[in-house]
Amino acid sequence: MSVTAGDATSTGPRSLPRAERAAAPGVNVVRGLLWRQWLAHRTLIVGWLAVWLILGWVLLLLCHPNAVMGLGILYVLLAAPVFAGLDTVEGSEEFSFALPPTRSRRYLTRLGMGLGTVLVFTGAAVLAVWLDLPQRLWGLVVESGFTEPFVPVPNGWVYVLVVVLPMSAFCFGFALASVASSRVLVGGAGLAGVICAGIVTALGIGAEVLLWNDANGFIVCPVLLASGAMVLLLGHAVYVRKEGVSRPTPMDSGGWRWWIAGIVVLALLLFLFALFALSVRVHETSSVRERAERRATAAGVYEEAMARQNLENNLKAHGVENWKLPDNLSQSELSEEHDRRIQEQILKDNLKAHGAQSGGAAGPRAAGGDAQEESR
Repeated sequence: MSVTAGDATSTGPRSLPRAERAAAPGVNVVRGLLWRQWLAHRTLIVGWLAVWLILGWVLLLLCHPNAVMGLGILYVLLAAPVFAGLDTVEGSEEFSFALPPTRSRRYLTRLGMGLGTVLVFTGAAVLAVWLDLPQRLWGLVVESGFTEPFVPVPNGWVYVLVVVLPMSAFCFGFALASVASSRVLVGGAGLAGVICAGIVTALGIGAEVLLWNDANGFIVCPVLLASGAMVLLLGHAVYVRKEGVSRPTPMDSGGWRWWIAGIVVLALLLFLFALFALSVRVHETSSVRERAERRATAAGVYEEAMARQNLENNLKAHGVENWKLPDNLSQSELSEEHDRRIQEQILKDNLKAHGAQSGGAAGPRAAGGDAQEESR
């Protein structure tokens, strides 16, 4: 069978270079895995997008970074087990491992879509709060108190923490849910991830307070990112060697479920209490610093007032007529103005003294001349 020119110039797979033909199946596999993740989790993603739009852009309830952080953590509680442990919950993990896509690709595609949604939701919400985008949008339609800008947060690193903390919590929860072998462990992976990220946050902020007497994000944010990356690497190493679950584990209605529920609720309450205590500590530290700054400012103002008063009293003592110093001068400028007026007053006094002496000497000479004229 002869080969025609059209066959030789066709664009089929055989006409592609060998490297591209080898890479094409991998790209198609990744696309297929991403599409499968979208079909499996589109209800969660679209539903959470609707919640974010309603709360942030319609009702304007996401008016503070703390509200954005709470919404991000709530999403992590739902998304981390769903993205990482859906095959385990359904009991189809062993069948999934038998399919052509490798475990590493499954792990990375699930991680990419899940962590990407966390980053998009929290990052967009932070930008909306920081730039007052909802108010600007509403301002095109109506002008009222509803469109007033949000109160700015004095600490800019809080906006970074709002994005980093949910991402780190998702990394912890995703890694735990990926290596879990039962429904119970998968269901509790999100909460465990949030608690682990909260512990790391508390330790990081505590270290910053001990070092700088204030929380500034120089330790907590890098530590959250580093710990999340390390946990993901460890989870990947365990997941590629994991034994697949062939059937869904039963959820018995025994009394142990109430014990687990009680432990989970207690852990959540302890976590919330730790966050509250930490926020109170940071607020107290900030209040103490602000009071110290106010005292220092007041002391500086008092010292400047006393220095001005001393300079004016010195001008009075030297007999300067215009002893009142201007109010819009700095301390160095006041000292220069004081010295200038003192020098002027000294020159005036010297001129007066020299004038008196010259006038006294000319007076006797004039009197002696008049007497001589009379005697003649």
